[in-house]
Amino acid sequence: GTAVLLKEGTYHIGSTISFSRDRVVLRGEGAEKTLIIAEYNPSNPTYSCVLFGLDPKSSIDLPSLTEVTDAHVPPGAMDVNVKDVSHFNIGDNVRLYRRATPAWISAIRMDCIDDPVNPSWDPAEFNIDYERRVTAVSGSRVYFDNPVAMDIDAIYGGGFLMKCSTPRISECGLENLTLQSTYDPSVVCTAEIDESSFKHYGAYPCDENHCRNGVLVRAAEHCWIKGVSGRHFFFATVSLQKGARFITVEDCHSYEPVSIITGSRRYAFAIGLAEACLVKDCTADKDRHMFVTPNRSNGPNVFLRCTGTNCYSAAGPHCYWATFILYDNVSVDDEFNVNDTGGEAVYSSHGWTGVNHVLWNCTAPSFAVQSPWATGKNYACGCVGKKRWGHYFNEDPRGKDPQSWIPTDKWRLDGEWTPAIAGGETNTVRMDVESLYESQLEARHAAGIYFYK
Repeated sequence: GTAVLLKEGTYHIGSTISFSRDRVVLRGEGAEKTLIIAEYNPSNPTYSCVLFGLDPKSSIDLPSLTEVTDAHVPPGAMDVNVKDVSHFNIGDNVRLYRRATPAWISAIRMDCIDDPVNPSWDPAEFNIDYERRVTAVSGSRVYFDNPVAMDIDAIYGGGFLMKCSTPRISECGLENLTLQSTYDPSVVCTAEIDESSFKHYGAYPCDENHCRNGVLVRAAEHCWIKGVSGRHFFFATVSLQKGARFITVEDCHSYEPVSIITGSRRYAFAIGLAEACLVKDCTADKDRHMFVTPNRSNGPNVFLRCTGTNCYSAAGPHCYWATFILYDNVSVDDEFNVNDTGGEAVYSSHGWTGVNHVLWNCTAPSFAVQSPWATGKNYACGCVGKKRWGHYFNEDPRGKDPQSWIPTDKWRLDGEWTPAIAGGETNTVRMDVESLYESQLEARHAAGIYFYK
């Protein structure tokens, strides 16, 4: 391995710093001392300042494909029964697929979005797969290193298992420095109000012809970004995307993003199609979705002790059925939502933002936490703030006038709240266990479990 120390000073780059082999660490002497400035590159202006990993190309072993034979596999299960175990051995990487069928799309009411621009969900786009490592094989049962993230139910098409291989870099780190993008300060937007958050922000710099991300992580595992600050990026300070797993982002900070304040921008710390990632002790200021899963994030993933200030939009999963996310002691000054945005009449195909999410000792002005019509629940435990109803259809909306979609029973799809409070009430009681993530981590360590290999 190699460690490269950037001494105190300012370093200018015009293209991406890429990590493409194992065990490389790039560290500065401190976020206030070592500064990397991403200069304008006319041939590729929206490059990422730092890139971890390779192209996320997976190969699958088709001969190993076998059906899951359980009638129902609940979220949290660490194993499944399969039709043929002969191809699986301890240490194999596997993909656990959950089929999406028209029956399931109908059961969660995502066939009701009647808009040609934002249509109802296509089942072909919602087959969900999770990468796991085999820890044991016994009889017809295969055991995994991480749990099943959502129900696999035979009545909705069931699932199947197969071996897979994804080339990744491993054990790389970025530490103790600041990443900053240049931008054109003469490009200014003016708006009196943001339609999504109803916050006044007036004139602001909005050039978007500059660096998109501070750090982009793709096919990489067991890597870390620690003590890194990002300034002026228009999408994210850290974006964990397809192929990323077992990534820790710790003590990182997002400042002064520069972009138009609108969709697909200012996602300070974003977990996309990444698994088993931890974002810990991070802060964001003036971002939209600060700690967010921008699409079908295939958990488990965790946001721990993160704080968002001057937020321009809501925290929580953003769209398209993210699964198995823990928000633990996350504090924001805007809404915190896990709900059905497709219930906003015909305006959004984002639909159910997430399922099997837990919000634990979080703080926000208000929370909308709903559970879907079928296959999963969402939980708000010790969350300090006002409980409000989210956007959803109270009754099956198919064939009805849009005006009839306004719910009469606002809590029909209510999530699981502890303590139990009524809609419109404000909770001030936190859970006695301060951090769910850290308490479970301590329990595993006490049992001698540190990492499954």
